Amino acid sequence: MQLVEQHSATQPPIDAVGDTWLDVAGTRWEHSVMLSPEGEDLWDCSAFDQLDVAAFASALAHEPEVLLLATGTRLRFPAANLRIELQQQGVGLEVMDHRSAARTYNLLASEGRRVVALFLIETRLTSRVNNE
Repeated sequence: MQLVEQHSATQPPIDAVGDTWLDVAGTRWEHSVMLSPEGEDLWDCSAFDQLDVAAFASALAHEPEVLLLATGTRLRFPAANLRIELQQQGVGLEVMDHRSAARTYNLLASEGRRVVALFLIETRLTSRVNNE
């Protein structure tokens, strides 16, 4: 999916998004990635079931005004206790699929909002052991 070009003075734009990848300011990411006002970084979370408070620590360090979680091709909500813990820390979590999160991130960044987006790109084992 190609996105409309909008630039923020402080945050890198998402140029395009697919089911298992993200193009940000000319760089293709095929692993989970965190986008923040300070740039983009590898996000050390490769599976939905790894989502816990610790997985959000690096994002929270950026003191986001808005925190987006992109869960892939379909919308999946993390456990209620995680959302409650983040709320208790004063952080609202917006959960979206990749395409919706990319559009929302670009819009908020272009408005100068302090947005952090976590794109979960799950890595799957593609090889199988042949027992024959």
